[in-house]
Amino acid sequence: MPSFLGYFGYPALDLHSLNEQVVHGIPSPEQALRPGDVISIDCGAILHGWNGDSALTVGVGEIDPADQAMLDACAASMWAGIAQAVAGNRLGDISHAVEKSVRASGDYGLIREYTGHGIGTEMHMDPVCQELRAARGRDRGCAPGWRWRSSR
Repeated sequence: MPSFLGYFGYPALDLHSLNEQVVHGIPSPEQALRPGDVISIDCGAILHGWNGDSALTVGVGEIDPADQAMLDACAASMWAGIAQAVAGNRLGDISHAVEKSVRASGDYGLIREYTGHGIGTEMHMDPVCQELRAARGRDRGCAPGWRWRSSR
């Protein structure tokens, strides 16, 4: 079953963010895709009481090299964070890895208001993971079996 439709009044099955839109855009028939656009598509589903939530950002046809570099920086930061999501580490280790990777990739910004979140029997659950550096070693520890995704 789709999980976004009706979630806090959301009017669509999935989320579309085009070009400068950050995240959680509402699909619109007035937004036709054109070569060179960058689109993020975020989909969610509930199966046997468990939520799934995944997003993919891709270029439409050939995209500007600067846009491709941004997509590559985002992917690298995601993998850097995932590499730190192990038992014994802390959420701040994940945040630090994401921020460090983004900063090393170029002049990209990080949006303080967006976080990663746990997911399971609810769409948004603990733990919340800041995508900007937290106080390393003084925040919540990672636990085996946690599931979370980024809200980017």
